[in-house]
Amino acid sequence: MVVESFLTASLQTTEDPNVPIIMVGAGTGLAPFRGFLQERECQLKQRGSVGRTKLYFGCMDRTKDYIYANELHRWRDMGLLELDTAFSHENPNQLVFVQHLLVRDSEIIWDLIHNKKASFYVCGFVHIIVQYLKTNSKYKTVPNLWVMAFTKRLLKLLKRKAV
Repeated sequence: MVVESFLTASLQTTEDPNVPIIMVGAGTGLAPFRGFLQERECQLKQRGSVGRTKLYFGCMDRTKDYIYANELHRWRDMGLLELDTAFSHENPNQLVFVQHLLVRDSEIIWDLIHNKKASFYVCGFVHIIVQYLKTNSKYKTVPNLWVMAFTKRLLKLLKRKAV
């Protein structure tokens, strides 16, 4: 399992376009993934297919912060991108963040990482995601094992960068 984050010196997608990728853009973390998606689009046009490409993206309000919506929707509509969004401040009675989507889709993510050897990338507010996953995951089911492994890997990256 590849776990990269914005904390690393460089963020590069897998060289093999058939490898599935899962991207988590929390808050400001969308910019590098636009490059990944542009590359995947070129690969799709050249090869006719690419691996499964999922993006979990979150911002506060789709009318104010969702600045690349048209581009993301175009990639989704052409079948390149599976897009899951969380707009945290649209409903003050029920805040929804990217980390909620990750827990909701833990079985899908587990299958992609464990069985399909997907690469997993995170950009943006990594600390918040790690804290949520640590405190809100029950680690009792197999799909939640990815949460534990993912959290441990991110904590190691965070500690290394803090030194």
